Amino acid sequence: MIYGGWFAREGSASAPYMTVGYQVVEQDYADYSAIPGVDSVVVVIDGRMNLCAEFTQFKMDSDPCPCTTCPCPCGESPTFDSITNASLNTVALGITQKFCQSEHVGGVHIDLEPLGITKYHGSVVSFLTSMAAGLAATSCKSTAFPTGRSLSVFGFAEDLSSDILDALGPNGMVIISGYDLYPDLNSAGQDDFQFNSIVEYKNKLSRQLNATQLALKNHKTSFSLAIPISASSHEYESYTPSKLYCGPACTGMANTVTMSDYINAAYDVMSYPEHSEFLAMHDGTAKDPTPSQFRGSTLWLMSGPQTPNWEYPKHSGNMWSPNHPNADAYKTLMERLK
Repeated sequence: MIYGGWFAREGSASAPYMTVGYQVVEQDYADYSAIPGVDSVVVVIDGRMNLCAEFTQFKMDSDPCPCTTCPCPCGESPTFDSITNASLNTVALGITQKFCQSEHVGGVHIDLEPLGITKYHGSVVSFLTSMAAGLAATSCKSTAFPTGRSLSVFGFAEDLSSDILDALGPNGMVIISGYDLYPDLNSAGQDDFQFNSIVEYKNKLSRQLNATQLALKNHKTSFSLAIPISASSHEYESYTPSKLYCGPACTGMANTVTMSDYINAAYDVMSYPEHSEFLAMHDGTAKDPTPSQFRGSTLWLMSGPQTPNWEYPKHSGNMWSPNHPNADAYKTLMERLK
């Protein structure tokens, strides 16, 4: 997967509309596809649907505005809570037309978070339905992609309602979050982003795999499990809060657990007997006649060694580390993938 763009809010507060900003161009897709072993790329388009609420939670909705390049308090939040189906169809058509023209793009990943919030649900289902139709249309098929392009979403197993799975269509796939699971709340009922111990992480990941199996019980949708190889907001090595916009997480933290430890923990859980058949890789041949739904691991995050910290929320100055896997993490990952 490569990052391709973002959903953005445009227009006035009383009449907002949604656009997509694209970050990469066709030559980028071609360059990545030319890497040995890579047949095509999946392009990620993301958006934080509850960014307004996050800006309020982290006290970023006051002056001076922490975001100097967008309207405050939440000008980068896509308008899935107030957009018409006709407008959603227009946005979906623009995305599918753009990527169906490329012989290097095998699919589009829509990272709209949080996926499971009720007030966005109808619009998200409508949008995904339009996206799936466009990516499976005749105009999106080619010799390299005879069934069209894939469509995937990211979320927790508990977010996967039947209508979301149906909306993804025959080329659909879900990326299940294997991190930031079931956060422990403080005495005020808030998530203060305490890191998970290895025992906590293993228990939560196993619980999430059980929930995934239940969510997909009556669907044939393929899935991948995303595991943290660099910092998430609950699996990390260090956290440095902003002085102004730390919200419920104003205490810096240093973890003795490394990302290599979290990688080992993830693959340990995936090898538990209770998950082994669900995560088995059957290829649908005569020897393994029933193809598995599991499509392997997705890795969070490889942003490049030039960006050592990960900021959340955007423009807050709250920094998690590491933002890119170090040599030990890569070594551990390669050993576990053998």
